Amino acid sequence: MKKIVAKFGGVCMANSVNINKVLKLIKNNKERKIIVVSAPGQQDNQKKITDLLYDCSEQITILGNCDEAFLKIETRFNEIIDFFKLPIFKNELKTIKKEIETNKSKSFIVSRGEFLTAKILAKILKSNFMDASEIIKFKENDELDFKLTYKLINQKLLNLKEAVVIPGFYGQKPNGEILTFTRGGSDYTASLIASGINADIYENWKDVDGVMSCDPKITNTHFKIKKITYSELRQLSYMGSKILHPDTVLPVDKKNIPIIIKSIFEPKKHGTRIDNMCELHIEQTSNFNKSNCYNRNSKYNLEKNKEQIKAITGKKNQTLLTIKKVMEYDEVSYFNKLFKILNDMNFTSVQFYSNVDYVNLILNEAEFNLKRDELFNLLEQLETNEIIVEDSISIITVVGNNIILKNNIIKNICMTLINDDIEIKTLKIDSKGSHIILSVKNENFEKSIKLINRLLFKK
Repeated sequence: MKKIVAKFGGVCMANSVNINKVLKLIKNNKERKIIVVSAPGQQDNQKKITDLLYDCSEQITILGNCDEAFLKIETRFNEIIDFFKLPIFKNELKTIKKEIETNKSKSFIVSRGEFLTAKILAKILKSNFMDASEIIKFKENDELDFKLTYKLINQKLLNLKEAVVIPGFYGQKPNGEILTFTRGGSDYTASLIASGINADIYENWKDVDGVMSCDPKITNTHFKIKKITYSELRQLSYMGSKILHPDTVLPVDKKNIPIIIKSIFEPKKHGTRIDNMCELHIEQTSNFNKSNCYNRNSKYNLEKNKEQIKAITGKKNQTLLTIKKVMEYDEVSYFNKLFKILNDMNFTSVQFYSNVDYVNLILNEAEFNLKRDELFNLLEQLETNEIIVEDSISIITVVGNNIILKNNIIKNICMTLINDDIEIKTLKIDSKGSHIILSVKNENFEKSIKLINRLLFKK
């Protein structure tokens, strides 16, 4: 029997209708014995439960209670509780409200969405519930304790006879304090469990049938990617795609455990498969010559492009920082000091470009604005000649394999944008040819993606 870890995302758990679809999937495959869940996601323009719990945390800090925000949480959960006739959980909601109003830890407060969702699903399935705090362990310095976590996962989950439902997103420190991962951490929880038991498959169920070549909200000329490597998925996630948390692939990558991304609304479709076999296939079929390179004027081969260029993604609201300095002979020392500043200030997202006279940094705009004065004070220590700040910047990334070897592709992308009066602020090409990163103004973001998508994937 295969060992399957099945993770169900926020949309899957958003309401009773979707949960019924989840129940059918679990009951139809007895190999889905380890179920990891997110808190109910967004529906009908209502906030995600996790966002409402963040609101609770803020209201408790300001008002001492969270009556207003928690009422919305109760309404969402009561729809599920009433449908499945589980009145006992109405008392559980009251208990959770008391706990979060007396326990001021933000991690504890926001973790209660996954906690309650897992308990409800376990009750519906008549399965066991296991609190994530029993197996996901952090150290006192808030780093994940991989050794202890894997030991506990192996002890408690390896030889299961009955299904178990586990909340994602959080774990426990040695002092008993609850600590959460970053947003999307439920994916990471499931990945750790899959790695810990050496699962055959890690299923990640969502509301979309796999990874798309481009954001469907931007262009309708997208297609589903059937296979993608761990590396490509990480690059897409880090550069803007919200399909999976960027760290999700790390635990399963090390053991080559395939990730299958599928939709609860179209479960019979194959979805997208992520594993190292895709990468092996690429290496074995990457003998390039003029006949298989991309040429704007040659006959278009859509299937070949789908295989070699996987997707286009991006993110808006970045800040471009141009630091001008004559580096003379101290480049290594200069970069060491610069990266230490960024690391000490805990910038979560940084793109870096440089030449002999300047350094370009692309930072998250909201994060930069919060830390702007402190950053500028620290940069003065580097004897900087000038700092130029440009807000409202977007990053666009083309992800694939051996892109740099494809004839004229970089030139054609640049010329396509320039001919449409779109200024390219920065351009970065990965040395292995796995991705191209360029930046434009926010106002040109959607237009640029449409143009690049049309260029690369037109029929």
